[in-house]
Amino acid sequence: MKKKELEVIGKRLLPMLPGFSVKGDLIFAVPIGHTLRAICFDQAVDPRAVYVEVFFQPLFVPSEVVYFNLGWRLGGQTHTWNVDRPNLVEELGDALRRGALPFLSRIRSPLDVAEVGESLGK
Repeated sequence: MKKKELEVIGKRLLPMLPGFSVKGDLIFAVPIGHTLRAICFDQAVDPRAVYVEVFFQPLFVPSEVVYFNLGWRLGGQTHTWNVDRPNLVEELGDALRRGALPFLSRIRSPLDVAEVGESLGK
């Protein structure tokens, strides 16, 4: 699956995700400050399916890559989202509003990064 195709899906989700923007396979909260708060489409083995990663990455810790250490996979570790599913945008948008938005909205300061990161291990 091409990033451009995933970007189209991301753009269709934006009306349901206020305060977010999209670039390629990444949907992210704007403005980007000390922490990247994002949702990423990650390729699954099935070429027409993706994992949806909900994560944050402190930008005050130098890194040249985006990593998913601080977050979780929407729907569970093995759940994939078929991009050809007729109601994909509505179902995914609903799942993101219920799970991803409340999680990512908790991160407003560097202290929040530590507190939310610690809560992931519980």
